[in-house]
Amino acid sequence: MDKIRQTLSNYFKELYKIYPKNSILGIFLYGSQNYNFDWEGSDIDAKAIYIPSKEEIALLKQPTSKEYKFDTGHVEIKDIRLMWQMWKKQNLNFVEILFTDYFLINPMYINIWINILFHREEIARYDEVYAITSAYHQAYNTLKQGTTGKKIANAIRIEKYLSDYIQSKPYKDCMRLTDTQKNFFIDLKIRNDTYDENDPLVKSVKDNLYEKFLVSNDLKVDIDRQQELDKSMTYIIIDALRIREKNY
Repeated sequence: MDKIRQTLSNYFKELYKIYPKNSILGIFLYGSQNYNFDWEGSDIDAKAIYIPSKEEIALLKQPTSKEYKFDTGHVEIKDIRLMWQMWKKQNLNFVEILFTDYFLINPMYINIWINILFHREEIARYDEVYAITSAYHQAYNTLKQGTTGKKIANAIRIEKYLSDYIQSKPYKDCMRLTDTQKNFFIDLKIRNDTYDENDPLVKSVKDNLYEKFLVSNDLKVDIDRQQELDKSMTYIIIDALRIREKNY
């Protein structure tokens, strides 16, 4: 785990060479380690949050959204305004950074990040119907790409997430596999055999996903909660912009 923290630190240093030091709120692990789905060959991937300057906003410059590749993995950096949009869209690959144990925060933004984390369970359930629909289609499209062990393992992981999410379990529990599940999935992933469309394992995964997708129709969207969360996040983002400007 020290390797993860050191790698994140290395990524942060590389981003400092590209962006003003006070423009990066933090960098956050995303991917298999957050799910307890990693193995020896797993990359260390990360996402970073960028705070724009007043000039960028006043001149209507395109919000920052770029990806950088390194030997150990890749880093995707996004403007905080875009990051909020990705969270609202319930994108699994972005929501998970709110729950990772591995991150580095620029000290000047520590209170901003604490305030965001205060709302993380609300953010993860901003739109429960969309969250379920998004996860279902992600798993479905994964299987459309092929029925190899790796694809099936990724789809089953999402099916497990859906089961827990529908039961309103804490989001971090929804994300993570048990050690027993991990061993089964890693075996599928490493062997990466190709399965026939009619194989019982493939059919079981698809049936379970579809069942969870139907259950999601019973969920409701709380518009009042969304509006309150929108307001809270607006204030948080404005505070982050003020801090960036003060230290520009």
